[in-house]
Amino acid sequence: MSRTSLVAGSVLALLLLGCGGTLEPSASPDPAEEQEAREAPAAPEAPEETDDPFADFDRDGSRELAESYLDVPEDEIEESGMVRVVRRGDEDFMVTMDLRPGRLNLELDDDGSGTYVVTRVKVETPDGQDPLIVE
Repeated sequence: MSRTSLVAGSVLALLLLGCGGTLEPSASPDPAEEQEAREAPAAPEAPEETDDPFADFDRDGSRELAESYLDVPEDEIEESGMVRVVRRGDEDFMVTMDLRPGRLNLELDDDGSGTYVVTRVKVETPDGQDPLIVE
């Protein structure tokens, strides 16, 4: 082996080692591991029927709750995520369009003395098409 070949081989070995390389032959990747790395993540499982948030909608209980709001004065209403005023006299309020079965949408009218009271309640239902209305 000539001196030039020996120097060139040494330089090449140093370059490989400096770059994190090895002089040993590289191992071939395991085809099974390579396939696993390329597969898409598994889709989440479909929820069971018991996970249906609309399954426990109680139409009769919702009707009773809605009826209990009739004639309640405005200052006694505590609004929440499930109770909101959607109309006061001639003024309609902007509301979100999300469906929350059991939510009470209250409509108020002046009772003649300047006090606004609940005169109509629309209860949101799971299908969203057939609200329960109490007047």
